[in-house]
Amino acid sequence: MDIFRYSRGHFFGTLLPGAFLLINILFVDPSISEFLFFQGKIDFKDNQSTILIIGFILSYVIGIALRLLSPDFLEKIALIIKAPTSAIQLIYSKLSKQKSDITFKQRLNIFKQAYPYSDWFFNFYLPNSTKQHQDFFNIEFENDKQKLKKIFILGCKTFIYDSSGGLSEEIMYTEGLVRFICGIIYSLLFVLILMLFHFSNMKEIFFVYLIIFFVFLSRLRGIRIKEVLTILDGYMFLKTKK
Repeated sequence: MDIFRYSRGHFFGTLLPGAFLLINILFVDPSISEFLFFQGKIDFKDNQSTILIIGFILSYVIGIALRLLSPDFLEKIALIIKAPTSAIQLIYSKLSKQKSDITFKQRLNIFKQAYPYSDWFFNFYLPNSTKQHQDFFNIEFENDKQKLKKIFILGCKTFIYDSSGGLSEEIMYTEGLVRFICGIIYSLLFVLILMLFHFSNMKEIFFVYLIIFFVFLSRLRGIRIKEVLTILDGYMFLKTKK
């Protein structure tokens, strides 16, 4: 496998979030740098290379730790935050006289459902897709949306990795983007918590970071849906190509 193809997703998904969290921790509480860099015994001006190497390693380790945290938990937080406005939209759609192919119950299930969003895929995406998409996935899932689970998505990714280098690169990029967004959101969450202990000196930047946290959180589901569609489209392409 081409190391540059691999490193692109890995760089976005691991190193950048780790570096972002490390830099912000040192910014919020500079005293932590004394512990991380040998109680201040290393002079930055005279040992820039050493400091950068230590920072790189710490960023990578922190990034790996962030990757272990589930994106599903962040989506649950997003659902709680979106619940009031989404409830109003759902009630409006039920009371509205406008015709819709999606029932109120289906809309509710789409709102609540977690990755890989089988209700959204079958009730919203697939009916508005091409006939080729509809025929392929209806046969593939035997009209049973319960078969679209994480294990199926994992199997699709494995099949793509074994069959196509170009599509594998695209999957790695979308997966890396999801991990990047999740890593940044978790980093912002941890930094916001740390800022609460220094709130008197961090009021302005706290609210700026809080806004950024909500913006990234609101984008998470859309990016994860794009990841699912990229995987399923790649799987269909390779299957129908044979």
